[in-house]
Amino acid sequence: SETTQAAVARWEEEKRLQKRIEGLKRKIESQSASADNHEKQMKRAQDTIAELSKERSTLTSKVRSQAAQLSKVGATEGATSALRSEISRLNEELLLVEGENERLKKETSVNLRRQVEELSQQLREAQRGGGGS
Repeated sequence: SETTQAAVARWEEEKRLQKRIEGLKRKIESQSASADNHEKQMKRAQDTIAELSKERSTLTSKVRSQAAQLSKVGATEGATSALRSEISRLNEELLLVEGENERLKKETSVNLRRQVEELSQQLREAQRGGGGS
C-alpha cells in the first residue's frame, strides 16, 4: 500500500540520516582529539620557550656580572684574558639561546595558525556536510 511505502521510505531516510550523523560524530571526536594533541604540543613549546627565556636571563646576568668584575678588577693580563674569554663564551651561548627561543616562538606561532586554519576548514566542511543533505 501507499502508506506502507511512504513509511518504508521515511524509515530508509531516517536510517541514512542516522548513519550520516554517526559519521559526523566520529569526525568531530577525531577532530577534538587532534585539537587536544595540538594543545599539548603548544603547551610543551610554550614551556620550552619559558625555560629558554629564563636561561637567557640567567646568562645575561652572568655576562653583566663578569663584565662588572672585569671593569672593577685591576687584574693581571692573564685573569683579564680569562674573563674576556668567559664573557665571549657566555655571549655566544646567549646568542644561541636567543636564536632557539626565536625559532620556537615562530614555530609555535606558525603551528597555531596552521591548526586554527585546519580546524576552521574542518568545521566549515562539517557544517556544509551536515546542512547540505
